[in-house]
Amino acid sequence: MKTKFTSTIAGGAILITVIGIIGKGLGFFREVLNAAYFGLSDAYEIYLVAAILPLTINTIILYFSQNYFIPVYKKIISSDSQKAVDFIENSLGIFIVLSVILSTILYFSASFLTKLYIFSYDTIVIEKANLIFRICLLTIPMNAISSVLSAYLQAERKFDKPAHSHLLLNITLIILIPLFASQWGVYVLPIGIVAGYLLQVIYLFKMLGLKVSPINFFRFSFKKLKEAAVPFLLITFLIEIISQVHILADRFLYERVESGGIAALNYANHVFVLPIILVSMALTTTIFPDLTELVQSNNKVDLKKKLSKAFSVNLAIFVPVSIIFIFSGDSIIKLFFMRGAFTAQDSLLTYNVFQLYSLSLIFYSVYALLNKIFYSALLVKELLLLIISGAIIKVVLNLLLVNSLGQNGLALSSTITYIYYCITSLLFISFKLEINITGEYFKSGLYYILNGIFCLLVVEIIVTIFQFPAAIYYFMKIGLLFFMFAVNLYILNDPVLKTIQETYQNYVNSKAN
Repeated sequence: MKTKFTSTIAGGAILITVIGIIGKGLGFFREVLNAAYFGLSDAYEIYLVAAILPLTINTIILYFSQNYFIPVYKKIISSDSQKAVDFIENSLGIFIVLSVILSTILYFSASFLTKLYIFSYDTIVIEKANLIFRICLLTIPMNAISSVLSAYLQAERKFDKPAHSHLLLNITLIILIPLFASQWGVYVLPIGIVAGYLLQVIYLFKMLGLKVSPINFFRFSFKKLKEAAVPFLLITFLIEIISQVHILADRFLYERVESGGIAALNYANHVFVLPIILVSMALTTTIFPDLTELVQSNNKVDLKKKLSKAFSVNLAIFVPVSIIFIFSGDSIIKLFFMRGAFTAQDSLLTYNVFQLYSLSLIFYSVYALLNKIFYSALLVKELLLLIISGAIIKVVLNLLLVNSLGQNGLALSSTITYIYYCITSLLFISFKLEINITGEYFKSGLYYILNGIFCLLVVEIIVTIFQFPAAIYYFMKIGLLFFMFAVNLYILNDPVLKTIQETYQNYVNSKAN
């Protein structure tokens, strides 16, 4: 029987990466629409603050369900296919019941919870926040269902179905915002999210390919949880929860930043993470299997070489991107967002926090890679300690900086925390795996940063001499910087170019075979 390409590990990885990029692109376009229709308005900020807890819970459930479901299902299906169906029904029952209980508790606690971070005496503001919060709670049970179904399909190597379903949420919002934003106002966002999750559930049930009985969902047993690696699950669960502290810590200080500050952080963060999603996701997907194999075989020499190459490729891409973000980020913010309700003043406010985020881009991009190494090396306890300490640093810095710097203080605290994550991860992995990669990273970093600064100075001289028209000034500046950086790498015979060439050649050879 011919194996479907997307059912293979390589094919699945490529598909997930491609659709992940498309999904993030759609998500970014959704933010562009949000900016056009809502700008940095008070109503949009209320939505951002009120919706964050339910949506954060959904993120935790999504990742936890995969870590719980897939290993246990693979163990059961290898011995008894009927027990595997029972396990699916049992898992759905547990996730549905617990998510409904949680949503119900949160529903009746809405007024108390929203007052924890919205201190306004305006009853209209409080009522609007409560309504948005309660609408978003409807997504928790639906997300629980779709998370289990997605985990099952991934376990069966049907990678395309969950990947496609994840696009539905953003597609739904992209359609509904232009159609109903004028009538429904900011409520179109939580309503659109509910509609998107509902479509996900319907789609995944249609793609399930198994006869499961909804009646059996409610005959679940918690005793079957013993099949899972409970300590590992608990640690993973804690990592997912604490990882969300960063965004919660910012939103909970809504009343202590200037008007539009939280919305500015939201828009700036979406631009900041875009290259990480596009580049780091692809890079991690490409080298993660090799790194895992090298870690498990304790091949320290090749592991260090592979990581050094990954660092070089990562830095060669992110150093020029960081320079562009820091020195020309205002034009990027204007290009993406400045239309409709998003004013020139909004652009300036957003650019100020965007600059501060961008200072940590080369650090955060490396941490995104190193984070996977913790799982490969089974260093989840160490990762948990790292995440906890980082969360404490973030919260403390938020409280110290918010009064004097407002939203800029919140962005700066994130930047410091990301740098901490990167440096500490390097030290942890160097020590635990007994490979000295910290020095390699900083040596490569200094080399590429000096190259980038030199290119920036040359580009500034060129654009000053030739005085390009305003309409193309920033495009020429950005294009010249990338061109100069690439030329410098070629002149210096940088090994990164050889690595890229080898990767392309391997790809061509694999297609030929």
